[in-house]
Amino acid sequence: MESALEKKRREKKEWRLRLSSIRTEHRGWNMFWEFVKSSFFRFSSHKLVTFLAVLGISIASATFVATFAVGSNARAQILSDIQEMGVNLVFIRSIRIPTTRNPWESRLELNLDDMEFLRKNLKDIQYIVPQIVYDDVIRFGQERLLRHIEGTTSDCRFTQNLKIKVGRFLNTFDLDLYRHVCVLGTNLAEELFGQENPVGQTVFIGLDFFTVVGVLQSKPAAMNFDYNERAIIPITTLQRNRNLGKKIDTISISTFDPAQAPPLVKEISEKLTTHHGEKNFNVWCQEVFLQQRERIASVFQLLMISLALISLLVGGIGIMNIMLVSVRDRTKEIGIKRAVGATKRNILFQFLLEATMISMMGGIFGIIFGTLLGRGITGIMAFILDLSVQWSAIWSPTVFIFSFISVCVIGILSGFYPAYRASIIQPVEALRYE
Repeated sequence: MESALEKKRREKKEWRLRLSSIRTEHRGWNMFWEFVKSSFFRFSSHKLVTFLAVLGISIASATFVATFAVGSNARAQILSDIQEMGVNLVFIRSIRIPTTRNPWESRLELNLDDMEFLRKNLKDIQYIVPQIVYDDVIRFGQERLLRHIEGTTSDCRFTQNLKIKVGRFLNTFDLDLYRHVCVLGTNLAEELFGQENPVGQTVFIGLDFFTVVGVLQSKPAAMNFDYNERAIIPITTLQRNRNLGKKIDTISISTFDPAQAPPLVKEISEKLTTHHGEKNFNVWCQEVFLQQRERIASVFQLLMISLALISLLVGGIGIMNIMLVSVRDRTKEIGIKRAVGATKRNILFQFLLEATMISMMGGIFGIIFGTLLGRGITGIMAFILDLSVQWSAIWSPTVFIFSFISVCVIGILSGFYPAYRASIIQPVEALRYE
């Protein structure tokens, strides 16, 4: 059994060990702050070298942040365009090769009987809408504009998410009575009428007059579907004026759930091929198109990030070169430090700390500059490409954190070899170095 004296000695020994540990830790922190102060003194004494090192890694970090932002915006814009059209839509379009004599009418291979056939034989569909789209001149007063004219039904408003700004949309009476009425896109209405209310006015489309009954709200252009520049008329009126009979150009089908669209594509293809006796049409859905575009956008973004990482690597090589030059210039200083008691570990840590601090400063400035650069690039691209939806920079704390950590890691790796070279310099040789 332990005696009281032995217990007291053991406790005293434990206190000594604990106090020694605290002193060692305190000494370590003091040494760390000494290294930090020494690094800042070195930076202030060699401003140009420090500036060039920080500039190189800043550009690399800014490139990473900016390219990630631009890639994210491109991806978001593509997905937004497709989703704006509706991911629950299935499209059927004729693929008949048009004749040179009458290229527009000769490709109209689908008809209203096909639409009714699909309506009766398909389950769980929400809307089925026929469409004919062609180019014609629309006139009002002295204004003459070549625009897309779309003949369709009242259900087009729901499949294409169209909203009315002024007036009304097409209705069943317009279709049944072959009325000469039209609904104009926002931009088209402004080009024809300026600030005047178009509702009730008469315009000419080709050689036929139409009464404007409504104007659509502005809608972001999605792929080739820009309803801001389009005029919509009853499909029955168009068929009668052009002697098309029951011919139509496209059939659009909307489902209740986007997940129903891909299986519906296969079902439509099989049933309509049997109905026609041949496959003279194309059928696709936005969901499949969305997945394909999303994969393309992801590859594009990965490519952008890869280029950014290469720029980080180049910045790291710049740090390594500058640190190697620093080791050569400070050989005598290293010898003096070694002579007064500095260990190889101290020298190694000193140079690693300097490389890391340069990287951290470059990373912070790079994030700030990259943010401004990314916003500028996206703004310029939106202006040049004339996007109806302005690209807004997509920023995430994850991007900043990943960029900062990557820069620090690059700095440590780039500074390790010069720091190692500095740590193995022999004191005698260093003191003799000129």
